[in-house]
Amino acid sequence: PMDLDNPEATAKEGIKRLREFFTSIGMPSDFSDFGGKKEDIPVLIENLGGKDHVEHSLRDLGYDDIYKIYEIAAG
Repeated sequence: PMDLDNPEATAKEGIKRLREFFTSIGMPSDFSDFGGKKEDIPVLIENLGGKDHVEHSLRDLGYDDIYKIYEIAAG
């Protein structure tokens, strides 16, 4: 259930459940599942369409934003 008084806990539970779902259908849920490494992040960002920003999301993301997201995924 959602905890409106603690949105961070709700988000973390949602992430946990999404990872469990991905695992249940054999889909990778983080970099290590497909052999990715932290050193791969710049190439992954380049493959998104550019180093400056990406417009293929709900909001424009800059290089640093994308890097941080991938860094979290890389553990």
